[in-house]
Amino acid sequence: MVQLSPSKTSSPGNVSLHTDSRKQRPAATKRGRNVVVGILGGVILFFLFIQFQDDFDYAMTDSKVGTKVLIIGAGAAGLTAAATLMDCNVDDFRILEASNDIGGRIQKTEDFADHAIDIGASLLYKPEWLEYIKDTSNLNVSTVLAHPSLKNGHWLIRDSTWYDFFADHVAPKNSNNVVKNCQVDQIWHGDTGVQATCGGRKFNADAAIVTVPLKVLKDGDITFHPPLAPRLVEKHPVEMVPGIKVLIEFKWKFYPAYFEPKTTKTKDYFGWNEFYDFSASQPGSERHILAADYVGVMAEELVDKSDADIVQSVLDFLDAYMAKHYFVSENMASRNFLKARVVNWSKEPFIRGATIPDFKCGSRCGAQDVNGGKLFLAGEAFPYMLDQQEVGWVQNAAMSGKDAARQAMMQNMNNWKVSKESFEVVSKLFANIDAATDGSPPMGLAGDVLGLAARSLLWSLAFIIPGRGDLLNAEEIIVLHLALLSILPHLLEQTCRYIVRQVSRGSDFERVLVVSERSFDECVGTYGDYSCRQDRMGQSLGSTSAGIFTRVIEFH
Repeated sequence: MVQLSPSKTSSPGNVSLHTDSRKQRPAATKRGRNVVVGILGGVILFFLFIQFQDDFDYAMTDSKVGTKVLIIGAGAAGLTAAATLMDCNVDDFRILEASNDIGGRIQKTEDFADHAIDIGASLLYKPEWLEYIKDTSNLNVSTVLAHPSLKNGHWLIRDSTWYDFFADHVAPKNSNNVVKNCQVDQIWHGDTGVQATCGGRKFNADAAIVTVPLKVLKDGDITFHPPLAPRLVEKHPVEMVPGIKVLIEFKWKFYPAYFEPKTTKTKDYFGWNEFYDFSASQPGSERHILAADYVGVMAEELVDKSDADIVQSVLDFLDAYMAKHYFVSENMASRNFLKARVVNWSKEPFIRGATIPDFKCGSRCGAQDVNGGKLFLAGEAFPYMLDQQEVGWVQNAAMSGKDAARQAMMQNMNNWKVSKESFEVVSKLFANIDAATDGSPPMGLAGDVLGLAARSLLWSLAFIIPGRGDLLNAEEIIVLHLALLSILPHLLEQTCRYIVRQVSRGSDFERVLVVSERSFDECVGTYGDYSCRQDRMGQSLGSTSAGIFTRVIEFH
């Protein structure tokens, strides 16, 4: 090693050169070592890049260079989310659909009869809910009951189909907004936005709304980075159930307009089979088309059969059932059979089921904000309930998609240049729905007054309790139920509904502290689906609440 140092024998100011042989190394050895280290480092970096290439790509990409919103899935929820965005002047979005057509489980056939027929969802619970899906009273869509004696849950769209309703009134008209045959396999979400990939293609956006069926989520078709909370997928309390629709044409009509031989909707045994005549919605048709829906446990013994065997099973059932209950001659169905078509929704690769059982959605009611306005889950697994009816209806899934779009726009109002006037219309719609469903079953004016009084009382008490202000933040709500609630069950019910709705609507709420054992038991008994632990709040509540227990409802 060569050193520059003052020489002891030199006069001041002179500098001499001398060599320290102990520290000297051949230049070739140093160069060789550097080359080896460089090669090894390069190899390591190369393998790291290959391993985490997608993460590097996403980290180095400005997610805002893509679109404002990605919608994963073009079913009822996805299409309604898109329509809501368009209604509010947000046209910069893309729908990524795994199949070659929009609609999801809303599909139709045009070559089976002299009119179009739904081969997926067919029945509408209430006609007015069409206007909830598409915010207008000028739809010019007519509905008719499957049978005059029937009421809610049995409406058909006259001279049209569910599919045509969504295609004509809800789906985007610009084909560039929809990317078909794009099965999303990975989604990254972070503070700067989201990225979704399908078949090697990358799509960036400010936010994403995922509306794929629950079965697809549970099967792990989409990998999320970071992973979703277990309560949203793995620990979701229900599974999709199998379902089959069979269309049968007969020579003449020997059957009633509607009949439902068997229905069961318990926790462990969910399903039904129902039959309805499509001629009720097609008054000009002279064909005799009977639709048969087998869902849940009624479909389990059929899903693995061939189409021919499924048709034969349905004909055998009709032969016996009609002879027993409607006194027609034996083998009436088999003797008048012309043709059939089977749609086995359990075998559809991007669907894998018909619907989900009814469940108390609790914290899963409405679209789920996974990442502070960047990623939302929507669809029937996260239903926005209308009138507290069954979960697995098209309108509940559609309204969940609308709810996701509303939440996304709320958090990006200025950046997306959202039309505030149109957004107010959407917000008012949800406010009206909430007002109608908070008091279900209907309690009239007295119930509304009690509900309002309960909210005012509870929030006032929560704020004046000494030493508990620290718990009133974005992650916790303190709700106090005093002795009054023991003698006013309606007030208790209203308050329970209010608690759960507030938590389910606010993505930042992690848990609710509910004071009083009775209120806890009744809330959980009503809404279920929670894991609970008991905790004592102690003397910090003051002497008036001494001895009252609290329980923490933790949403999982």
